[in-house]
Amino acid sequence: MRIQAGWAKGTELAVPKGELTRPTTAKVRAAAINMLAPYMADGAFLDLCAGSGAMGLEAVSRGASGAAFIELSTKALSCLQTNAAEVTRRARAQQLPIPQLLVIPGELPQAIGRLQRNPLAPFATVFIDPPYKQAVALAKAALAALPDLTMDGATFVVESAAGDGPELAKQESAVWSLLKQRAYGDTMLTIFTKNAGNPDGDADAASSV
Repeated sequence: MRIQAGWAKGTELAVPKGELTRPTTAKVRAAAINMLAPYMADGAFLDLCAGSGAMGLEAVSRGASGAAFIELSTKALSCLQTNAAEVTRRARAQQLPIPQLLVIPGELPQAIGRLQRNPLAPFATVFIDPPYKQAVALAKAALAALPDLTMDGATFVVESAAGDGPELAKQESAVWSLLKQRAYGDTMLTIFTKNAGNPDGDADAASSV
């Protein structure tokens, strides 16, 4: 697996072996980044259930100001640290600003609480690639935990099994509106956007699927 575009293009990424971690395919990763590009601006990227960190590192290579990664698996964390170090080395070799890359071990949503005082927050973009059997539950927990850590207009993307699309679409709220869903074979990308204003207000939850 390699970073596909940006100043770190071509960087080979270590990927954990075994069945506990399912890397996002290159096709889905490219589709997700391309869909997110109009919304990313210059803000920071939050990569939940990050695995090797491929999504967050791809985002940094393409212009995100920094990235935070939350991951539980020890094997995945080892790969993630290796990959973050290599991207940092690439930036230094090109005399570019060193990206701020923060790795947090732990489970969701508890680990999200450790971001409260992090200088990367508020985040512009959030991506979560949970174990598919837990996709709806973990996405729901993350959506509830993130309002204070994301900027107005922030984008939240869930990678899940295609069959979970309808249930994920129900997670709209006064805070998060469904922006779009796209299927790629057996994989679904569901994108929410954070409504401006008071999270407890009566923001419209218009959606387009």
